[in-house]
Amino acid sequence: MIKLRLTYWVALLSIAVSGASILSGKCAIAQISSDENLPNNSKVIQENNTFNILEGTQRGGNLFHSFKEFSVPIGHTALFNNSTDIQNIISRVTGGSVSNINGLIKANGTANLFLINPNGIIFGQNARLEIGGSFLASTASSLKFPDNLEFSATNPQSAPLLSVNLPIGLQYGANPGSIVHQSQATSNNKIGLQVKPGNTLALIGGDVTLLGSILTAGDTPTATAGRIELGSVAGDSLVKLDSTDKGWILNYQGVHNFKDIQISQESIVNASGAGGGAIQVQGKKVSLTDRSRIVSFTFGSQPGGTVTLKASESLNLSGSQNQSLKEYILDITRFAGIKAKDDKGNPVANITNPSLLPYGIFTASFDSGGAGDIIIKTPKFSANNGIFVLSPTFDRGQGGTITLNSGIVELSTSVLGTLSGAGATGKAGNVILKSKRLTLSDYAVVTALSLGAGQTGNLNIDASQSVQLNGSEGLKSGTLPFQTPDVLFNTGLFSISSNADASGNLEVTTARLTLYNGASISAGTRGKAPGGDVRVTAFESLELSGRSPNNSYSTLNANASEGSDGQGGTVKIKTGNLIVQDGAKISVLSAGTGNAGNLEIEANSIRLDKEGSLEATASSGEGGNITLQVQNMLMLRRGSKISTNAGEQKKAGNGGNITIKAPFIIAIPSEDSDITANAYTGKGGRVDIEAFGIFGIRPRDQKTPLSDITASSELGVDGTIELNTLDIDPNSGLVELPTIGVDTEIAQVCDTPDYAQSSFIITGRGGLPSNPTKDVAAPDGVEVSWVSLKPKGDVFDGLRLRNSSSVISKPISNMPERIVEASGWSVNKKGEVVLTANASTAKARGSWQNAIACNIPHAHK
Repeated sequence: MIKLRLTYWVALLSIAVSGASILSGKCAIAQISSDENLPNNSKVIQENNTFNILEGTQRGGNLFHSFKEFSVPIGHTALFNNSTDIQNIISRVTGGSVSNINGLIKANGTANLFLINPNGIIFGQNARLEIGGSFLASTASSLKFPDNLEFSATNPQSAPLLSVNLPIGLQYGANPGSIVHQSQATSNNKIGLQVKPGNTLALIGGDVTLLGSILTAGDTPTATAGRIELGSVAGDSLVKLDSTDKGWILNYQGVHNFKDIQISQESIVNASGAGGGAIQVQGKKVSLTDRSRIVSFTFGSQPGGTVTLKASESLNLSGSQNQSLKEYILDITRFAGIKAKDDKGNPVANITNPSLLPYGIFTASFDSGGAGDIIIKTPKFSANNGIFVLSPTFDRGQGGTITLNSGIVELSTSVLGTLSGAGATGKAGNVILKSKRLTLSDYAVVTALSLGAGQTGNLNIDASQSVQLNGSEGLKSGTLPFQTPDVLFNTGLFSISSNADASGNLEVTTARLTLYNGASISAGTRGKAPGGDVRVTAFESLELSGRSPNNSYSTLNANASEGSDGQGGTVKIKTGNLIVQDGAKISVLSAGTGNAGNLEIEANSIRLDKEGSLEATASSGEGGNITLQVQNMLMLRRGSKISTNAGEQKKAGNGGNITIKAPFIIAIPSEDSDITANAYTGKGGRVDIEAFGIFGIRPRDQKTPLSDITASSELGVDGTIELNTLDIDPNSGLVELPTIGVDTEIAQVCDTPDYAQSSFIITGRGGLPSNPTKDVAAPDGVEVSWVSLKPKGDVFDGLRLRNSSSVISKPISNMPERIVEASGWSVNKKGEVVLTANASTAKARGSWQNAIACNIPHAHK
C-alpha cells in the first residue's frame, strides 16, 4: 500500500469548508439588490424564482451593473436581461457581503460576464452558468481600463466615468477575498460552471479552492475548446487582461505575491475540444490532490493548447492516499493501452471521460491535431501516490512536450512523461526537466515511450546538483504493456521504442548521479529501429549499487530487447569518479538479432566491485565496443568484469573490442575479476590496454578462476590481446651495475692494525632486479622466504572501504610485528655471528695470522 501522507493544510481546508458552509447558509438569505451608484442604475425585479436584472449603464459594447449584494439561492436564477449587442456585462458588488452562488446565472446573447466582489465568492454544489461568452469571477477591488478609468467595488462613485474600451486589468486590494468552488457539471443535468467552446472560464481570487467540483471550457469534440484560468493573488497586485480570439488570457508579470490554490476531492478541470484548450494555474502553494485531474484533450485537427502550472513556492500533486500499488500499475497499463479508434476506424466510446483517467495532469491527441504542451515552473515540485503527468498521442497527432523547471523535484510512485500509444503513428513528445536536485523513489518513472509505430521522444534531464534514483521491490516487465530485456519495471528514467522507425535519446547532466536498490536508466528498442543513445555527464561522481529485494539490479543501459532487429544504442559517460558495485552494471546489450551498441567512458577513476560490470554483449549479433579513458586508476575487485562477449546464447557473432587507457589497472589475482572479449562461434574480439602498470590480472588463453584477460572463441578463431605498458630499463644508465645480489668474495690482503680505521662497502642493486617482472639474476644468490606482515589477530576488523578513503569504526588493539634493519652483530655460544637490531658493542680485534703476501710487521701502540 502507498503510505498515507497527511499535511497540515488538509485540516485547515476542512475548517475552511465548514466555515464556507456556514457562510453559505447565511448568504442564501440575501438576494440581489442595486446600490444605485451608476448614472443609470441597475434594476432588479424578482418574478417567482428569477431575479431579472435590467437597465444598468451602457458605454459602447460594455454594460455596467453595480450591486449592494449579489447571491443566488438554490433553485433560483439571476438573469442579466441584456440586449444582444452587448459584448461585456461588467458587474461589481459593493455592500461588503460574500456572494453565494447556488443557483443559475444566465445572460442573453454572446456577452462576456465579469463578476467582481472583493469580499469573496462561493459557488455551491448547485451553481451553474448559461452564458454565451466568457465568465470571469474575481475578488479584485476594481477593474481597470486603458484610458486610466477604474470601475471600483471598494470606492464606488456616485457618477463614475465609465469606459467604452475593453478592460485591461484586475486591481487587487490589500486583502482580497477567497473563491470556493463546489459545483459539478455534467452533460445530463447541466450543473456546474461551464462556458461554451472558444470562451474563457476564470476564477481569480485570493485563495482559490476547488472541492469535488468540475470546471469545463468547451468539452465538445467538434468545436474549439475554451480556456480555463485559476489565479490566486495577494494584496495590492495588478493582473493584466489580454483579449484574444481564443478568449481572455491573464498575465501575472506584474504580480510579486500570490496566495494558495487547492484542487481536491476528485475535482476536474477540463478544457477539451477539437483542439485542446489552454489551462493556466498560478499561485503561491498549488496543490492537486485526492484523485483530482487537469485535462485538455484534442479530438480534431486543431493543435492543442498549453497547460501551464506556476507556483511561487511549491506545487504538490498527490493521487489517492488509499491507492494500492497494484492499482497504480493497472492505471499505467490501462492508460498506455488506450486506442483512439477501434479496428474499423470508429472512435472508441468513453476513452475521453476524465473520470475514467488516472489522477494528475493530461494533454492528449486523439486525432491529427497535436496534444498540448505541459509547462510546470516552481521552486519545489512533488508528485506522489499514483499521480500521472502525461502528454500522449493515440493517433496521428504529435504528443506534447513536458517542461518541468523546479529547484527541487521529488517523485514517488508517480509517472511523468510522453507516450505514443499502441495504435498511434504520431511522434511522442519530449521531456525536458531542469532542476537543482532530482529524486525518484518507489516506482517513480520519468519516461518517453512509444508502444506503436510513432517515434519516441527525447528525454533530457539537467540537475545542477544531484540526481538520485532509489528503487524498491521490482515488478517484472511482463506486468506492463512494454518489456525491456534484463530490466525489471522499477524506479528510473526510460526512453523505449517499440515499432517506430526512430528511437529517442536520453541525456542526463548533473554533478552527482546515484542509482541504487535496483533503479534504472535505460534507452531501448523492441523493433527494427536502432536503439536510442544514453549520454551521462556527472561532473563529480556516478555510482550504481545494490538491488531490490527481488534481485533487480541497478542498471544504466542502451539495449535492444529479445525479438528486436535494431542495433542497441550507444552509452557515453563522462564523470569524475565512477563506482559500479553490488551486481550493478553499465551496459549496451542486444538480446535480439541486432548488434550491441558501444560503451564509451571518460573518468578520473573507475572502481568495479562485488560483481559490478561494464558490458557490451550480444546474444547473436556482434558484440559492442568498450572504450575507457581513465586519468588515475581502474580497479576491479571481487568478481567484477569488463566484457564485450558475443554469442551469449551459443550463437554466431564476433566479440567486440575493448580499449583501455589508464595509468594503472589493479585487480586481485584470486578474486576472478575479468576483462573478456570472447565469442562462441564467431571470432574473439581484440583487447588493447595502454597503462604504466597492470597488477593482479594477466592475459590467458581461456577463462580461469583467477583474474583473467581473454579474447577467446569457443568454436571460432581466438582474438588478440595487446598490452602496452611502461618499460623502464635501468641497465641503460652510464654505469653498468653488477647483477649479483651479494659479492661473496673478500680480497685477501693484510690485516689491519687494531688502531687503524676500516670500512666494508659493496655497490650494486641490493638484490633488486632491473624490472619488477623479473627475478633476482644472481645464479648463486641466496633465496630467502618472504616475511609475512600479517598481524596477530584480525587487525582489519572494523575497517571498511567507502569510495577511496578508509573509515575506521573501532580502534586497532593488536599491532603487527615490525621488521627492522640490522645495525649490529654478536657472537653466540656456538661461535656463530648473529646480526642484531641493536648496535654492536663487540670490540674489534686484529687477526693473529697475517696474509701470506703480507710481510709488513705490526705496528705497536
